[in-house]
Amino acid sequence: MNKKVIYKDPILNEPLPMKSFGEMMGDEEQIEKIIEIRSKKVFALMKHYGIPTGKENSGIRLALALVEDWVPAFQREKSKGGAPTKKNLYTESKLYVAVMELVDKGKSESNVCGILSKNKKSEYSGIKGTTLLRRFKKFQVEIKNIGVSKEQVINFIKR
Repeated sequence: MNKKVIYKDPILNEPLPMKSFGEMMGDEEQIEKIIEIRSKKVFALMKHYGIPTGKENSGIRLALALVEDWVPAFQREKSKGGAPTKKNLYTESKLYVAVMELVDKGKSESNVCGILSKNKKSEYSGIKGTTLLRRFKKFQVEIKNIGVSKEQVINFIKR
C-alpha cells in the first residue's frame, strides 16, 4: 500500500539524504543532524494535518492522522456518492433537543418533526418530516446504546 502523496511543504517530499541511525553509530554530529531534520519533518507533518504543536497529545493526534491515511484498519468506508453529509454529533444533538423540547410539551415525535419541517424560521425547514423523524429516532437509539441521557445531550448543546 504505497500510495504517492505530494505535500505542499517541500520538506515532506524530500527523502532523508543520510544513512540510518545504525549506520551512523559513533558519529554524534551526523546523528544530531538527522534528528534535527526529522524533527523539522514531523513539525511540517503536524502543520499539514492542522495539529497544534506543543500540546500534550500532539504526537498521538499525528499518529492517528497518519494511520487514517495509510492503515486500512483505520480508514473510513468510502462514500457511496451523493452530496457530502452535513450531519454530525452536534447537528444531530440539536435536532434531538429541538424535538424533545416540543415532545415534553405534549406533542408526538412525528408531529414535532412535521412542524419543524414546515416552519420557515426553523433550520430544518424544507427537510421532510419523515427524514427528521428517522434521524431523530436513529440518534435516540445511539445515545441509549451508549448510556447518554437527555440532560447530557442538552448540556452538550448549551455549552
